Amino acid sequence: MTEMYMSIKKDEFDELKEEAAKEYCDSNGDEDEGYEFPELNIDIDEVYRDGDELHMCASMGNNLGYISWDIPLSIDLAIDIMEYYEDKIRKIRDILQPLKE
Repeated sequence: MTEMYMSIKKDEFDELKEEAAKEYCDSNGDEDEGYEFPELNIDIDEVYRDGDELHMCASMGNNLGYISWDIPLSIDLAIDIMEYYEDKIRKIRDILQPLKE
């Protein structure tokens, strides 16, 4: 299981929450209340392996706060990541191939 920890600055969140609520409503309809930050930048500050876990720490854009993940490492996760990027690289190759000629 992946664990995520998030620390959000209340003042910064209060400034952004009205726009984020509208974004959520536009994407999901009026059925639920939530917040969506489609243009939120997450700048990775630190990545390291701690035993059988990959630990990542990042700052969230607009000085909103801090986030960290603990991701358990497994062969299944490695295969999933490789398959995901293999597909993306294949798409890029298909776009670039005609430009080569």
